[in-house]
Amino acid sequence: MCDEQEILETLSSRIKEAREGTASKETGRKMSQEEVAAALGKDRNTVSRWEDPLNEKSVPDVKDIIKMCELFGCDSGYFFGEYEGRTRIATDIQAEIGLSEAAIENLSSVNLRNDAMWQMDYLNYFFEDDDFNYFISVLTDYIDTLQTNPDKVVADRIGSASRQTIKAADMLLYTLQSSFGDIVKRVRNRHKADMRQGKEDYRYYYRALLDIYLGGIACVDSNKHEKIVSLAREEYNEMQKKLHLCTTNEQREAVIYGEAYEIVGARRKQFEGGEI
Repeated sequence: MCDEQEILETLSSRIKEAREGTASKETGRKMSQEEVAAALGKDRNTVSRWEDPLNEKSVPDVKDIIKMCELFGCDSGYFFGEYEGRTRIATDIQAEIGLSEAAIENLSSVNLRNDAMWQMDYLNYFFEDDDFNYFISVLTDYIDTLQTNPDKVVADRIGSASRQTIKAADMLLYTLQSSFGDIVKRVRNRHKADMRQGKEDYRYYYRALLDIYLGGIACVDSNKHEKIVSLAREEYNEMQKKLHLCTTNEQREAVIYGEAYEIVGARRKQFEGGEI
């Protein structure tokens, strides 16, 4: 069982680790103690003391830890060493299939983005394809060949009198490209088959609706951008609710290209008139 000193040391090291592993919105580099302090409503010295494993007098309280979870995108258990990844789910996935935490975060971000809702279907089709494992195997052979024996050649007889030597890496690259192209074709055909079967996908309409709102936002001064995005998101959510009540594609199109355009037009007039 961990003693108090060990818990405090883990907490301080994880706070520093999380801060240095989080990109600053201002600089794109790792967050500074000043930025973390500002986000938490503290001073820099407080954050510095939290990161000091020898300092036992200053530790974050529960509210501070909750705020840091939101700031760094992690679970509270991460700070106390319950698991290595920032979240328990990411740690479990890493242990089960071996994906890195960064890879898991990238896949999660695709699933959460409003403009990429149906892209998860394409990813599923790709991973479910019978040739996916073969594609990964060829990719591995190609990279290994480049690293260990890039000049290795194979002989390929052309006709009856000529002979041409081709690098093994080039043959593997051709196979890799061909395999990927075949998988993409099957992904596309599978999607077409779903559409032919009458699969109604609300998400395409949500994307069209989002594009309309983004078009309305684009014409506005940047200093009002945050407030406008908030308003647009509220209206977007309201339109989503209305789309769910529609039973046909014609009704959905009427909502998007009728009602949504009217809302955006009214918003633009408010923006231009200085009402917002």
